Amino acid sequence: TLTSPVDGAISQIGQISTDRVFQAKGQSFSLTELLGGDDERAEPFREGEFATIYLSPKDYHRIHMPMAGTLKEMVYVPG
Repeated sequence: TLTSPVDGAISQIGQISTDRVFQAKGQSFSLTELLGGDDERAEPFREGEFATIYLSPKDYHRIHMPMAGTLKEMVYVPG
């Protein structure tokens, strides 16, 4: 089963290698940058997989957690 937190289209999908994830508009960011500058938070995701989900202006712009569980922390990362 695959779930998505937003209504959008997958624009990129792949492996996280050498701590880089390629994002929108040709810019790349380190995994640590995407997770608020916290190396400890980034560690479990190193060498994992990523998906970039594009939300067009017509898409529903709310984020959901479509799974069972308890949200323990939210971190705001500007940008």
